[in-house]
Amino acid sequence: MNTVAVILLILLVVVLRAAVVGLVFVWGAIKDGEEDKAVQPRLGIRRRRGWAAKQRSDPVRPSEAPALRWGDVQERTVVVERSLSAPSGRRSPATRKAL
Repeated sequence: MNTVAVILLILLVVVLRAAVVGLVFVWGAIKDGEEDKAVQPRLGIRRRRGWAAKQRSDPVRPSEAPALRWGDVQERTVVVERSLSAPSGRRSPATRKAL
């Protein structure tokens, strides 16, 4: 009986510590995000939109997205030359402007 109590106490301490560390991590991430949002306008920095947001505003066809390579991504454009549905994997080039 004494061994079971010790094991439960150790388990409780480990789980409690993990929960506290997790909560502090989440709190820190939220505070960091708030600070970033406050600093960006002051510095004139515009938050960059991610690929998913880009997909919503200027979509690439579903068969084109998996065929993209890093070489297709230029400074402010994405060159679409391949498609998974094309028989040879090649299609006529299309260029999409990035923000």
